Amino acid sequence: MNPSAGQLLSAEWVILNAHDHPLNQASVRVVGNRITDIGPTDMLTAAFPDEPLHDFGTAAIAPGFVNSHAHTYNILVRGMELSPSDGNFGEFLATVWWPEVEDRLTPEMVMGANYHGCAQALLSGVTTLYDVIEAPTAIPGLLGPTLQAGTSTGIRMALSFEATERVSAENARIGLKENIDFLQELADHPMDRASGVMCWHTSYSCSGDFIREAVNAAVSFGVPSHFHCNEGSYEPQRAQADFGTSTIEHYDSLGIADSGLMASQCVVMTERELDLIAERNISVTHMPLSNGEFGAGIAPIPALLERGVTIGLGTDGFTDDFFEVIRGASLIHRANLQSSHIMPAATVFDLATRGGALALGLEDLGTLNIGNLADIQIIDTDMATPATVDNLLDQIVLWRSAHDVTDVMVDGTWCVRDRRLLHVDLEQARDRVQASARKLWTGNEVTR
Repeated sequence: MNPSAGQLLSAEWVILNAHDHPLNQASVRVVGNRITDIGPTDMLTAAFPDEPLHDFGTAAIAPGFVNSHAHTYNILVRGMELSPSDGNFGEFLATVWWPEVEDRLTPEMVMGANYHGCAQALLSGVTTLYDVIEAPTAIPGLLGPTLQAGTSTGIRMALSFEATERVSAENARIGLKENIDFLQELADHPMDRASGVMCWHTSYSCSGDFIREAVNAAVSFGVPSHFHCNEGSYEPQRAQADFGTSTIEHYDSLGIADSGLMASQCVVMTERELDLIAERNISVTHMPLSNGEFGAGIAPIPALLERGVTIGLGTDGFTDDFFEVIRGASLIHRANLQSSHIMPAATVFDLATRGGALALGLEDLGTLNIGNLADIQIIDTDMATPATVDNLLDQIVLWRSAHDVTDVMVDGTWCVRDRRLLHVDLEQARDRVQASARKLWTGNEVTR
């Protein structure tokens, strides 16, 4: 189809954002990669009679989800028998996860898992995915090919390498350079559907000077700086022992807390840290299901929302179905705080769309506004009970799943039609992941 020509998408419902009432019997007009018109179907079809009409019937046209924190390589570990660990999270990382998983990942494993993960994300209504790569022996030269693999599925992707000083000083320099070279390449040759993020690991695996250098580079490129924060009690204890203060207060003492930071996890936090996150405009990404997998705890997301913090949702590599994360972000906090009013459907839908986009610095995504990029999903709303203006988001958040996503558009281009991926051979992608998993599990990894 001519990219300059318009196309109309119509359905029973159009969800503009999490807070406005959905439109009934409405349409969205897309020209190129942008949304140009939104309104009643009869009005738009009369105004643009010669443009193709995609009528989705009993469905909702909605903003695509934004997975603001993923580790797509984690699919290789599903079902893997890891060594037992009875220690804290830090000991688990040092004795199990790093030597048995991260340090054995090869470029082929990372790229194959990323390709498969992006394909599965599209089938779940995710149109933007931020992948955090943790593979210190697979660099240099990893981010560029991984970006090509992921974006070949049609998804919009943000990408970074988790630089760390835990392996060696030399490896830390290579990791930091991997990010800087990638950001420079994107600055010199901008790509549709691609963005970069600076990333370091944690306060206990990176020195203050290293973190400052990473943040200064991010500021020079105008991109966020991502780090893992207090994923359980280990890092807060280390911060007190090493710095005599909390983790976020440590970052504040480095003079970098107000420099576009993006903190993931944030499970075990002090009240002062919550206040500082809000005061310094640090965005947060919330992974409710993976926090449960490792017994880390429940992040104080309602308290952060009360402080006006920008929050996105992420899979953390735990699941391919983004609806599970959205549902978990609602129900877990309701149970924890013993209130059915906590984290209503509108709130978690906002985190899954606009919140994630803002956390990644992508301001023209996450809502169906005129002028925004056309990142759109179609959700089947033909349910046993009626969908109404007042209950539509509840119906979607609580009772829909990836299977109910029928069509997905990214940047004005269809990537999923009738639940089929248009640019991916999913069977081949799965075969590739199977082969990589067997190598990782048996220790027969391919050396570079």
